[in-house]
Amino acid sequence: MKRALNQTSYQFSEPATAALVLLVAVVACEAGPAKSNEKILTQKIAEQFLENVNSVELSEFTAIEDAAAESLSKHEGWLSLNGLTSLSDAAAESLSKCEGILSLNGLTSLSDAAAESLSKCEGILFLSGLTSLSDAAAESLSKHKGHFWLSLDNIPESAATILRQHPSFAEED
Repeated sequence: MKRALNQTSYQFSEPATAALVLLVAVVACEAGPAKSNEKILTQKIAEQFLENVNSVELSEFTAIEDAAAESLSKHEGWLSLNGLTSLSDAAAESLSKCEGILSLNGLTSLSDAAAESLSKCEGILFLSGLTSLSDAAAESLSKHKGHFWLSLDNIPESAATILRQHPSFAEED
């Protein structure tokens, strides 16, 4: 097969072309998904939000620095962090100190440690995006003293069974 690249011609045999395509695919998979669309909530942006809650739309951020989470832990109103797609254990620990409403609907999973921390949140907790949750994480969340929302239909049945013990789901039975 003959290909032109920048006015230079290269000739590859079919097996060599297939090997090259496979190599590129393997390298791309190992590199993981491109993070170019990731928008990070920094401590500076968090501080700006605390000064004026209308100055920043928190839900547009897909990642949060641990220092930003620590800053936001001082907020006493509604924290809508629905754009976050991951949450470190340290950030979860900080955000658990929030008083008010903590909305993390963009998360599809939580580590056991993050769930343990968030269970200590005294406000209302939104986790409607969860699709993966261990039984240990469900046990922790079932001890949450406040109200919380998540779809029991979207998580593993064993975790859903554990969470049905929480008063937030008493009406669903």
